[in-house]
Amino acid sequence: MHVTESEEVIMKRTAIEMFNLELDGKFGKFRQEDAVENIAYMEKKYEDGEMTVENGVAVWKCGNIVPLDCVAAFLRSKYGNLINIENHESALDAEAEEVARGYRERMQNHVYSEEELFEMRAAFGEGTEIVDVISGNRIRL
Repeated sequence: MHVTESEEVIMKRTAIEMFNLELDGKFGKFRQEDAVENIAYMEKKYEDGEMTVENGVAVWKCGNIVPLDCVAAFLRSKYGNLINIENHESALDAEAEEVARGYRERMQNHVYSEEELFEMRAAFGEGTEIVDVISGNRIRL
């Protein structure tokens, strides 16, 4: 697949830059309306207390989970500097690493069920070596 220069530039944009382009209508009316609806949704979640902001980082109360950076973009578009993008991205990266660490630990001694093996064979074919890119586990089907 050939990627044009303008497509490559767009792919390198941050979620916040992309959201602002959507909000400005640069990707069409549908995406602009969707961005406006998303702001209203996130605003309601924040105002209803389902999300808090701690040290510039948005956090869902249920599970104390840091939402994706697009949510931070929504909140920043509405509340300005309430969200610190650098802090939010750092918290999101730390959370993702913690989730990956936990996954690697859980998968360390994982034994695949017959159902899992059947699905992998159906998807990739008998004799194929499958590599779990997060845990590093390898299995030959």
